[in-house]
Amino acid sequence: SSGILVVQSLPGKIWEFPFILISTRPQADDVIWIETTELGRTSAVSFRLTSTTRRSKSFKATFLPGSSTEFTVTPTSGMLPPADTAGALISVSFTPTASCKRHRARLAVQAADLQWIYDVRGKTSQDSLLLHKSSTKDSFLASLQRTST
Repeated sequence: SSGILVVQSLPGKIWEFPFILISTRPQADDVIWIETTELGRTSAVSFRLTSTTRRSKSFKATFLPGSSTEFTVTPTSGMLPPADTAGALISVSFTPTASCKRHRARLAVQAADLQWIYDVRGKTSQDSLLLHKSSTKDSFLASLQRTST
């Protein structure tokens, strides 16, 4: 987005300053990995957050648009205790519904004065097996192509 900042002095002199605002996707503060053993089974990871001040602050936790619906967060809102305390417990759950698909989400925890962004990644043991079989097959085919030329 662009605009012009207009500054006028008391005697009436005017200065104009054009500007451009560029919004980028916020960088993740951390990555949360959750692994489960099978489709339909829920696994969870928990972590604690505190306010950045000596006062408790309200927060909301939500997944950003484009996130997989296989993830849930609890609580979705509450109070962050003051800094230097144990913190509020936040849990992220993963219940995969399909194997070998990208299980990804972006979690935002928003307080009045700060926002944390987490990239959330889910993995099943079946994903690992399918990826291993696929990469073995690909390398086998590549070796066949090298030897046949």
